[in-house]
Amino acid sequence: MEVYSTGEILKEKLQQRAKECLPLLKVRHGEHVWVEIRRCWTDEDAEYVGAMLHIPAPETVEAGPLPRGVIVRDELAGRRDLLRTNVRLNRERVLQQVLLQVVRQEGNAALLERCPHVDLLDLAGVFYLPLKLGEKLDGFGRLQWRDLEEQGISLEELYAAARENTVLRQGVRVVPEAKVAEQTFKNGRWIGTTLRKAQMARQNCYVVSNRAHSGGGALILVPEVLETLERKLGGPFFIAFTVVDGLMTIREDRELYRPEHAGLALRVLQYWPSGLSDRLYRFDRDQGLQFAS
Repeated sequence: MEVYSTGEILKEKLQQRAKECLPLLKVRHGEHVWVEIRRCWTDEDAEYVGAMLHIPAPETVEAGPLPRGVIVRDELAGRRDLLRTNVRLNRERVLQQVLLQVVRQEGNAALLERCPHVDLLDLAGVFYLPLKLGEKLDGFGRLQWRDLEEQGISLEELYAAARENTVLRQGVRVVPEAKVAEQTFKNGRWIGTTLRKAQMARQNCYVVSNRAHSGGGALILVPEVLETLERKLGGPFFIAFTVVDGLMTIREDRELYRPEHAGLALRVLQYWPSGLSDRLYRFDRDQGLQFAS
């Protein structure tokens, strides 16, 4: 397996997010703005990853050259002593714990060559196990083809187990898009409700993720979740990756289809790219997941 700390992956996500948003930030705050991604230890001995936006004052810009783009400062990158873990796999453990992660096919050819995966349009689903690295770090191990061969697990069997585990272990949370800002301001994050209890007939637009709001975009790889969303929304719907760790769903008007029904998602995609995909998708039970744009 390829073993990573959770912070390493979050650092990569924030770095990609910063690269996607930097052109807009330069338009709003000036050409000399830059973003710094830092990964380090806190005083409480916990791993910390954060992004800092630097907007220099005019007098600072005149004083000399400044960093531009995305600056990565990873104080833990060389600390291999933090990864003291001996991962022993067996067939039962893999099938009970495996989870899904969604990635873009573009730019990930090397990853997809060495790791088992399922393809979905321009996306791919890879498989990982949550791990405890040493005494301090949380992380995960990404499965490789040789892991499946050693345990005698087929790709179909692995995918079935991962779909079930992703829903049962991480949950599915739903919130109306109009309430995301309100709940985040009040609680520090949006709360929403479980997919099973969600009443989705009153609003047209919802944000969908998991309990931890981490890696929730992988739910697009779970047909059972998409079918449940279609039933609760009352018909086909659009999907956009407008949040880093989740999905935005928008109801389609089946009686009077108009392109502007998807306009909200396309506008949000333009100004708030997730770094995963800038495509708009459409799902219905008969045709499955397709490109809508």
